Amino acid sequence: MLRLDWYILGMAKERKSPKEKKSLEYTRDHFTFAEHSSFPKMWKRKKTHANREYRRKSAGLLFQAKPGMGADDVALIADDLTAALFQKSVVRKPLRKTGTVTVGEKVERKLVRREQSIGRRARSHEPYDLAADSAIRTLTSLEGENLVDVVRRARVLRDGGNPEEWVRLQQSSDPLDQALCISCNN
Repeated sequence: MLRLDWYILGMAKERKSPKEKKSLEYTRDHFTFAEHSSFPKMWKRKKTHANREYRRKSAGLLFQAKPGMGADDVALIADDLTAALFQKSVVRKPLRKTGTVTVGEKVERKLVRREQSIGRRARSHEPYDLAADSAIRTLTSLEGENLVDVVRRARVLRDGGNPEEWVRLQQSSDPLDQALCISCNN
């Protein structure tokens, strides 16, 4: 009966559409990545460490005021320990959360990573494809005696060849030597 009264008075919770719920989830909910799987334990330790540091600084300022001091001594110390001085000298260290992101940021990161990974394998093969294309263009442009000479050199390299010749071909900047090296390696 009581719940019905709240509903009639308009005190019941307002219903949210699925779109509103999702947008709230993206902004309010947080996510911890796998590399920060120890976040709850570490967060407790960080808070404990910060509180301990604050208590030690406070105790360091108040160490002069000991129980059982005389009234004269307290008056001398009271002048030195004002509230403003205490607040300025003992500052609580701000805690920063690292490793947690909102669900919206997580989804955005995943989308960016997915876009970057599209065509990654094709891009990694691109230099080899360009080198092979260049070698094909160079070899198809040969005619006559030059073509016979290159075929003869390729056959020698293919049948075992001279190791010194291989090293020279690999280090050469001549397009014909590079084309020979590529064609004999495949």
